[in-house]
Amino acid sequence: MKKITYQLATEVNHGTQEEPDIETVLSDVVIVCLDSRLEGNLTLAKAEAYQGEVSVEDAGPDPASSGDLEQRMTAVETGKADKTEVQDVWDQMAAAYQEGVQNA
Repeated sequence: MKKITYQLATEVNHGTQEEPDIETVLSDVVIVCLDSRLEGNLTLAKAEAYQGEVSVEDAGPDPASSGDLEQRMTAVETGKADKTEVQDVWDQMAAAYQEGVQNA
């Protein structure tokens, strides 16, 4: 992984259209990306960077693949099951609340 850092310049007018009082504000920007995405992100950073100054550092190895397709599908389906269980609890709470409101 790579870490791209640069400063973004933004001009702010504290005056009026007729009498501008322009201030340049510099903001720090950090982009952390996979090595395979470096070229595109570096192009963006150079285009945005104040005076074109960009720094690139190594941010460690790219994360390992999260497993084969079957393992990822199982994880997604497990997540859906968990979401259904959570929705059931919310539905029960909403029904209990509605019952309490009607009895008040």
